Amino acid sequence: MSGPAPDALGFCLLLSRACARLELSMADRLGDFHGLDFADFTLLHRLASAPDGRVAMVDLAQALGMRLSSLTRKLVQLEKVGLAQRDSALSGDGLRCASLRPVGKRLVQEAEVTVRAMCAQALGPATLAHLPEMALALAALCQDKARECADC
Repeated sequence: MSGPAPDALGFCLLLSRACARLELSMADRLGDFHGLDFADFTLLHRLASAPDGRVAMVDLAQALGMRLSSLTRKLVQLEKVGLAQRDSALSGDGLRCASLRPVGKRLVQEAEVTVRAMCAQALGPATLAHLPEMALALAALCQDKARECADC
């Protein structure tokens, strides 16, 4: 990219455009091969990554940047096709939880192969060296605690 380095606004607009482009290409490929869109994959992947297989819905909504009501509607759709479930049992904190069903676990594992390949292709070899720094910058934007990227 040529020209002066973008200011904060320019960076955020560029980041938004990059995310939209990535999400569209992911949605096309995931839809063709796995019947998912990228938002569904992200939700299922987050559930699959949960240490005990369950995530409090409030925490899941926050991690995905969604309102709890939107997450509930999405989970109802995923429940109808047998991929996820809302647990009637509450977590130790008294919060309702969500988890994957066996079919959802299998689907997210298969879809992850596709998504990993697309991510590697999208970033290209030149950017791979910068992933740790970029991951820290993005974590700061997400207001996550500074942590190392587990996949970098």
